[in-house]
Amino acid sequence: MYILSTAPWQNPSAWEDKISWLNDFFGNQPDSPFYKKVILTHQKNLNKIAGAILLDDRPYHGAHDWDDPGLDSFWLQYGHDKELVWSKNLVNFLIEVAKSNHDSIRDKIFSVNNNYHYSLHQTDQTFKKESWE
Repeated sequence: MYILSTAPWQNPSAWEDKISWLNDFFGNQPDSPFYKKVILTHQKNLNKIAGAILLDDRPYHGAHDWDDPGLDSFWLQYGHDKELVWSKNLVNFLIEVAKSNHDSIRDKIFSVNNNYHYSLHQTDQTFKKESWE
């Protein structure tokens, strides 16, 4: 698992702040889960790979491109469904997806979601792009 993130381009300290936050919450030792597993970019679609899920709250910087049936990748919009957040059901949902017996990541997600009926993401046409994006 990797962290793929972006920050306002005009705020260079935001990039450093993201690494500091990860170090505070997950550690900065070689045995920590995200040690040297962070990609900071404004083009998240360049890191899209088969069988992967991108968890992102906004469709910009290539996030929406991750919803790709041909590549078997998926964009799961964080917070779009108020039940799919860290403090509620997101972790258990992702664990169920990981344990699913289906071959493709998309089939796993849709199969597990048949039990819950979460709204997994919305179209990018409904977003208001912020000045920093």
